[in-house]
Amino acid sequence: MKRLAGSVALALCVSSAFACDSGEKKDAKKADAKKADAKKADAKKADDAKQAGGDAKAEATPAAPVKLAALSLEDAGLEGTLQAPEGAKASAEFGAFVVNAGESFQLEIHSSAADLAARKKEIEGNTVNKLKSFVTENETELVYETEVMGKSEFHFLANIKVDDASYNCEDKKGPVYAKADVDAMLAACKSLKPNE
Repeated sequence: MKRLAGSVALALCVSSAFACDSGEKKDAKKADAKKADAKKADAKKADDAKQAGGDAKAEATPAAPVKLAALSLEDAGLEGTLQAPEGAKASAEFGAFVVNAGESFQLEIHSSAADLAARKKEIEGNTVNKLKSFVTENETELVYETEVMGKSEFHFLANIKVDDASYNCEDKKGPVYAKADVDAMLAACKSLKPNE
């Protein structure tokens, strides 16, 4: 009888040990599951923040430098060459020489100097494409930021001399340009030189 009682006691002890052990395992599994859920939630938050911040970061990150190449404007009717993005095309449109290289590079060149003071007044008085500020304002160029329906865009107008001839350059109206786009078009304009 003593032996039976000992066996029962041992069995109870072993079964309660399993029960305790099993309960501890369940608690540990629950804790691990909670940790995993917390990690997933943190990863999702980080991913969401990265995505939201990624867009802003993409805007703030400067674009990769554009490869420039000499582009003859003879096909457009102008005896000159300028530095433009590789693959750019020149054409004549409505009395202007136009250099296109995608939506972000659309440069117009006109065969006379522009009246910058008069154009400045037009820019300041535009009630649709509202002036936010002049970024550059000097005797030969205007670079300015405007706002249309709550969105910012940049534009420019510049007078240049090539030998004895005067020209003015500006961005083609319609597309929305970033500051870097305008800087690239202005640099191309300033690189205009006569064919050799």
